[in-house]
Amino acid sequence: MSNTVAKRSEAYYWKTIIFQVEGILFRVPRFHFETSSEVFSDMFALPQTDELKEGDSDASPIRLEGIMAADFECLLNVLYPRQAPTVEDQTLKDEWVSVLKLTTLWRFLDFRKLAIEKLNGHSMNAYERVALGKQYYVYSWLRSGYVDLVHQSQELSMEHIEKIGYVSAVHVFHLREEVRRQEHSRKQVDPRIQNSCYTNCTFCQSRYTCNVCVGCVQSRLNISDYLLPLLKSTVEKAVDQEFKEELEEVQTQNRSF
Repeated sequence: MSNTVAKRSEAYYWKTIIFQVEGILFRVPRFHFETSSEVFSDMFALPQTDELKEGDSDASPIRLEGIMAADFECLLNVLYPRQAPTVEDQTLKDEWVSVLKLTTLWRFLDFRKLAIEKLNGHSMNAYERVALGKQYYVYSWLRSGYVDLVHQSQELSMEHIEKIGYVSAVHVFHLREEVRRQEHSRKQVDPRIQNSCYTNCTFCQSRYTCNVCVGCVQSRLNISDYLLPLLKSTVEKAVDQEFKEELEEVQTQNRSF
């Protein structure tokens, strides 16, 4: 019988680590936490002087405060899948949001990109894109969400206002009014009235080649004006100007990932 000591695989001889989240213990391979997360990689690099190192046993787990166990399980399901991969992604949208949340927090950069890619394949309304884009620094979601909110004419419910934030909602209301005012003014330069002779403005009596003067056209909107078709490029330009600082900040943060 040979006394040769078997050699450990450099690629597949993994250490395990024990976490405690909301009173639940999780024992998982240390590999992705050590190699894929900038936060945990830095933490594991710190020297530990205790005889029983944190994360080595159930009695001394790494406690992750402020983290929900359900979110953590979603992350673990992506890091260490328990089932064979299938062509069709079985992970739900809310589960990918949980993955995005923790991969952003702990800087799992490659897995964060994966979560964004998977969420791009799911249907997200404008409110979701604005809220998630802000929270997790996804520029394309934030910008497209604002563009769609300004472009559409449906009213914002209190639930939607709370979702995107009151300040953002005020800006959306302002832009909706401003973009439609500009479109209203442009349309009044004549196709609906077809009047080429000078006449008095019906509001302020100024003379103009239409039923109303430019000043009154620009200040008075009616219900039908909110149904006018808007060029998406016009709305995009207005959004870029109105939300310039916020979009630049999110874009800067996004580049750090």
